[in-house]
Amino acid sequence: MRASLAIITLIALPLSIHVWGSIDDTVREGSTIYLVPVYGQSLALGEEAQLTTDVDSLLKACDYRLLGVELNNNLGYFHQNGFLKQRLKLILRSKSRRFETSCYSLGAYLIESLRSHGDDSSYVCTFEAGHGATCIEDMSKGYFAYEKFMDQLQRISNVAKEKHCNVIIPAFCFVQGETNLTSSRDSDYRRMLSEFRQNLEQDIRRIFSDQKNLFAGRKSLACVLYQTSCLSIAEDGYNPLDYDSHVLNVPNAQRQLIMEDSTFVASCPVYQFNVVREYVHIDAKGQQSLGKYEGRAVADLLFANKKDIGFQLKDMSIDGSRIVLSFDIPEPPLSIDTSIVNKVANYGFSVVTSENKDILDRIEVRDSTIVLYCNKNVESGLKVRYGMNGDVWKSGRLHGPRGNICDSDTLSNYLYMFEVETKKHN
Repeated sequence: MRASLAIITLIALPLSIHVWGSIDDTVREGSTIYLVPVYGQSLALGEEAQLTTDVDSLLKACDYRLLGVELNNNLGYFHQNGFLKQRLKLILRSKSRRFETSCYSLGAYLIESLRSHGDDSSYVCTFEAGHGATCIEDMSKGYFAYEKFMDQLQRISNVAKEKHCNVIIPAFCFVQGETNLTSSRDSDYRRMLSEFRQNLEQDIRRIFSDQKNLFAGRKSLACVLYQTSCLSIAEDGYNPLDYDSHVLNVPNAQRQLIMEDSTFVASCPVYQFNVVREYVHIDAKGQQSLGKYEGRAVADLLFANKKDIGFQLKDMSIDGSRIVLSFDIPEPPLSIDTSIVNKVANYGFSVVTSENKDILDRIEVRDSTIVLYCNKNVESGLKVRYGMNGDVWKSGRLHGPRGNICDSDTLSNYLYMFEVETKKHN
């Protein structure tokens, strides 16, 4: 196998050198390019998600204004081990490991949004970048995946300069967190992700220093952020009733950044999707849905000057044995979904004591609040959780950590996972 690969490489390398210059961009002189890359680990790269999008039909539907990293209509050719291998893969039109990613539906959503606002000429460029099975600290500034990403952005900037194009980067999408969660390298995730965004903004400002409206009228580069949900495959074990468990650290950090930092924008939690082998990677349909959520978030930034925060816990109060939860709801009223997401006990909520017991008896869902009824008076120090349940070594909407609460939007917003500690006020 290795010998065959070596022969293919020896044959293909001269070919790649010969046609290197023929991988030309197709953007028109003086045009506008909306650039929205998707960066992260395997979920960003579409690992295991079989390509189901008819790319030719997609390009035609988008009037060939949807561009990949080469600023042409070659979409989805990615190799995480180097730009040369990635271009070689493109030249040979290799279908090996060409996965479904959120980029396709993200790009299509933005093209349609541009049309609906009277723009029939601008381009949308989106592409996947990053490295699978990698912690955030190993794909940040100074590491291989990040530096390759910078090289790709520099090439786009160079073409834009040559063709006098306007480049607008309203946001990038960040899809990473699984490896930090499962390997217990999660205690400082919020700080690391915040620093990653800041470093990326600085480098993008440097690379595209000639652009006048780089962040679409915003002062800073926005990060469209999902929420990981693979709690049950943590390497050090999983027990939903473990009071001291760390597995919600990363999802909670992602939620908090969206709620408290103006530069982070919500796409969606991924527990609502099918997962290949019910392990880690969302399937092709899930990738397509994720792209729609990402596209909606970017379009809201561009055309409504609106920061999407998703469906989030807002406040909590205690009344005897009751806990009343209020929410930021994108499209009220609250709704219970058991058709897409398999029903789970108490629709995903739990109230865990320091003795590792769940004291939640039942819940009541109202239009804009949820009441948790416990079997004893609520004291300080209890952990109220949403989404920490499911079977060990399972992920996704069927048997993984999940919840059944969503809003009433056409593209439903599912409640982000959370963990908060009760504080009783005297």
